[in-house]
Amino acid sequence: MDTDTMQQLLSQAQARQEEGDWTQAVAIYGRILTCIPPYTRESKAIDVRLQALAAQTNLLTLQENYQQALDLSERFYAEATSDKHKLVALLRIANSASRTGYYPRAIVTCKEALRLARDHHDEMSKAKALTLLGSVYTSTDRLEDAIIYFKKSIALAEKLKDVPLQANVWNRLGLAYQRRGKLSKAIQCHERNLRLVASIGEDNVTLQMIALNNLGEDYLFLYHTQKAMQYFQQGLAMKDNSSRLDIISDLYRNQGMALCYEYQAKAGLESLYQALQLCEQSHNVNLQLQAYYSLALAELQADNREQAFHFAQKLQEFAERSSVRSQKAKALYALGLYERQMGDEDQAKQILEEALFLAHETRQRFLRWQIHAELAHIATTPGLRDVHLRLAAELIQEIAAPLEDEELRQIFLAAPPVQNVLN
Repeated sequence: MDTDTMQQLLSQAQARQEEGDWTQAVAIYGRILTCIPPYTRESKAIDVRLQALAAQTNLLTLQENYQQALDLSERFYAEATSDKHKLVALLRIANSASRTGYYPRAIVTCKEALRLARDHHDEMSKAKALTLLGSVYTSTDRLEDAIIYFKKSIALAEKLKDVPLQANVWNRLGLAYQRRGKLSKAIQCHERNLRLVASIGEDNVTLQMIALNNLGEDYLFLYHTQKAMQYFQQGLAMKDNSSRLDIISDLYRNQGMALCYEYQAKAGLESLYQALQLCEQSHNVNLQLQAYYSLALAELQADNREQAFHFAQKLQEFAERSSVRSQKAKALYALGLYERQMGDEDQAKQILEEALFLAHETRQRFLRWQIHAELAHIATTPGLRDVHLRLAAELIQEIAAPLEDEELRQIFLAAPPVQNVLN
């Protein structure tokens, strides 16, 4: 097939993409890649092939086919004829590798993209690389490093006056603070993200859903379930206008946990299983892990111990395979709760103490006070029980003290799990 015909096919694919017919566009890009062999010597054919590779990796990412996007991005990088093409490929490799759980690969690729961006004074690509690196560090428990890179990215995004990028990075910075248990800062970041999203004058349903979900999750951590549910329901009301299964799934997951907090276990589990189904379809590893953890806790609350054990084990298996200590801490916490429900308090104590060590090491303030509270329940002496309750209370006060909203602080402190510690 001659180059002119290939160019026509490329135009057809681009037209289908603009019309929203992504499936047909991917098929046409695939036909181009089949007809033009790798490393062809014809310069026009090379250009068409690289355009098709770049476009198809982007579409596969949008369709949440992250493994296919990763494979194709690797091919794009191997065939790239310029540093500009290599930089695009590296950013896409890093994004797909992070979403599929290949964190070491994502970190190496981010750093290479950052080096190339600096060499070519490409400030936009530099900001994107910094953001991706911060996100990978958030997923791998390097939260202080993540915060540093996000702040650098925000400075660049503001210099470039790129509002969507600013919104994206403020959102991710909020998630890093959320993981640290610094909810006051997380709320500030996510409220700023929501304001930035509202200022964008184009169709931004996906960005709104992300902002609503994460702000609602901040309030859920503080047991303000009424306010959290308002945000989740606003986000889910937009789901028919979004193709992002990963975002929809996390809204369902958070809604499910909020319902469980309100002792609506049946409705909560229905929402959580809907979340699991959607995030498995999206192939987003990070969200699958969150779903496993949420389901383990919810099934324990509903006294479905076998199912709870199943999900806790799945989380533990991934955590050990990928060396993500924060996820292993959560898995062990769920397994410790399971052993306690099964009546084996010695085994529960051993597992929870290991979970506590990992939670401390990965600076998970919320998880730490929850583990201390459980260890207090099974302490063998009054003195040991009091030590665990004191440590849990100190962590709770560290979370509550920075909250500027007095009503929110009181809602958190009055929540039954918190009162069980403080009283």
